[in-house]
Amino acid sequence: MLLSCNNEKNKTKDYKEIDSSYSDTADFKTAYSNSVFCIPSPQLTNMYFKHLGIYPDRTLVNSLTNTEKYTTSTKKAINLGIFGVDLGYMNMFTVSESTNDYIAAISQLSNDIGLGLIFTREVYDKVMSLKSNQDSLAQYLSMLFAKTDLYLKNNSQEQISAFVITGGWIESFYLLCSIYSQTRNKDILPFLYQQKFVLDNIIKNLSPYYKKTQEMESLINDLVEIAYEFDILDFRYSYEQPFFTINSGVMVFKNSCIINGSESGLSNLFKKIDDLRFKITS
Repeated sequence: MLLSCNNEKNKTKDYKEIDSSYSDTADFKTAYSNSVFCIPSPQLTNMYFKHLGIYPDRTLVNSLTNTEKYTTSTKKAINLGIFGVDLGYMNMFTVSESTNDYIAAISQLSNDIGLGLIFTREVYDKVMSLKSNQDSLAQYLSMLFAKTDLYLKNNSQEQISAFVITGGWIESFYLLCSIYSQTRNKDILPFLYQQKFVLDNIIKNLSPYYKKTQEMESLINDLVEIAYEFDILDFRYSYEQPFFTINSGVMVFKNSCIINGSESGLSNLFKKIDDLRFKITS
């Protein structure tokens, strides 16, 4: 699912997990403040790149040398989401020589924030076994994200779950913007525009934690600034439901998008996500 979901029939006062099936594009479905909203797997962005035949620029991924800088549970959870996206991105077409190191970093961060029961040795071995099967790896990583989300919510750790999901979205959106800046491939624009709605749900997912820490408040404020930049852009979007179909294993995208007038507004959007991504990975 690529658009936000609002369902007044499913009302709740507190967070709870809404039934979800784990697939290669597994959504995170959450209820809060009398509304239901959905956040798609960040691995979908990597699948989109592969569909367009865009090979990964491995200079864009978060450096493993940054790992030692993450000393708080918030930073560790956010960057766990980031490294998960990077692992799928680097291995879209061929096996990256850094794959083993990124898997090890994900394992370490998972254990540091209490996810040892999720990222077990069995899971580690499974990820290692799939590193040369790019499509299966992307699907498994999506399932692992969804399983982590469910585990954390079932164990009253919704806040950590929100951070992992947010980190995954920030990295996937950063890669999307960076690659559009490099290629100016117009086929990227519809998917980029869809992120406006995903971002709205990311902010809703984080909103209960706004005043809990200065770090959390700053993160949400930065995301809101990015949302403002989306609002300024003059998109002309041709929408058809569903956004894409899968025929014989091939993703077929139906929608189109153009930006009227100057694309200078995109530069502001790209700078905002660059600045935020630098802040949370440094």
